[in-house]
Amino acid sequence: MHDFASPHCSYCQHFEKSFETDLVVEWGYCSLKKVPPPEDLERIRKKAESGDYRELLSRTQELGLFMPTITYCADFTDLYPF
Repeated sequence: MHDFASPHCSYCQHFEKSFETDLVVEWGYCSLKKVPPPEDLERIRKKAESGDYRELLSRTQELGLFMPTITYCADFTDLYPF
């Protein structure tokens, strides 16, 4: 499927999708780097779903949350290996 494309975080075994904003933008974290507390994720998810992105945007780095993108991460492990 994406054999000849650059690796994308959302196709990595270590990417944990947490929620979506605006019904299309994924947010998650790398389970090898930082695992946010579940209660923080749930609170931020509820706020983001209601349109309040303040806490999400102010705490992304602290919690290790990010939108998956093309990656050159040495820990990338393909979900769909051959």
